[in-house]
Amino acid sequence: MGVSKKKLTAYVGMVLMTIGAIRTLILLFESWAMVREEREADEELIQLCKNGSARSSLKMRSACLQARADKASPVLLKALMVALGTAFGEFKESVSSYYGLMTVCLFILASLVLPMLPWLRAVLSFWSVDEELDEDMESNRHHVVVVGGGSHARKRLGFMRRRQRSQTRTPELEMSPYLGDRVLELT
Repeated sequence: MGVSKKKLTAYVGMVLMTIGAIRTLILLFESWAMVREEREADEELIQLCKNGSARSSLKMRSACLQARADKASPVLLKALMVALGTAFGEFKESVSSYYGLMTVCLFILASLVLPMLPWLRAVLSFWSVDEELDEDMESNRHHVVVVGGGSHARKRLGFMRRRQRSQTRTPELEMSPYLGDRVLELT
């Protein structure tokens, strides 16, 4: 049994997405290990700072402040920032050529813009239909009053009904309470 192009594309997309997720997790774990190692190495520097070694040196004070600031941030958040920085650097390196930039533009167009077009069309057509309906309702607000009985009035009313149906608007007939059954209103 063969696989359709749509399913094949879905499988390839799923494999690529899985590879991307694995790469992101690897970057996160690598940066976590790197941040923990840096903090362990900075422990000696922090002990020197607590003992007051080289207190008068401007470079030593700045190194102590930097080590304390690094220790203050949570390991996970710092590792996440390092991983995102690495991922962005890799992305920037791969997009630095003209063809890479065109690939990114094509990706944005295909994954963000094209799926939203039917929604945009629906919203825009909804707004334009509302405006057209409002204009049609304003222009079609008229009443026809037929006074008198007889065959001429009935023929005229039948003609008006046929004309209204051909304009896709169904007339509503109401009996006037003022003059009995001799007056009809067409609204």
